[in-house]
Amino acid sequence: MAFLGILFGVLIVAVMIGQFLLYRKSDPPTPVLIYNGLLGVLLSWLIFTSLPTNYDGQQLISLVWGLIALIGLAIRFAGAKYVMIGKVLLTIAAVGGLIQLIMG
Repeated sequence: MAFLGILFGVLIVAVMIGQFLLYRKSDPPTPVLIYNGLLGVLLSWLIFTSLPTNYDGQQLISLVWGLIALIGLAIRFAGAKYVMIGKVLLTIAAVGGLIQLIMG
C-alpha cells in the first residue's frame, strides 16, 4: 500500500508540474505539450489496466481521457490559432484521468 501511495503522490506532482509548464507561457514549447499528452495517455492506460474486465463503462471513460489528450495534441499542432483549445483539452485529459484514478 505504501508503494501505491507514493505512486499517487508522484502522479499528482507530475500533473501539477505539467499544468504549470503548460500555462506558464502563451505558446508553450513542444516538449511541454508532448509531456502533457503522454501524461494523459499514461493515466488513461493506468486506469484501463487497473479496472476489472466487467467495469466496461469506467474502462470506456478511461479510454476517453487518452483520446482527449491525443485530440488536444492534434488540435494544437494543427494551427497556431488553436493553442488555447489544445491546452484546455490536455488539462481536461490529465486532471480528469488523475481524478478517475484516485477515485477508483
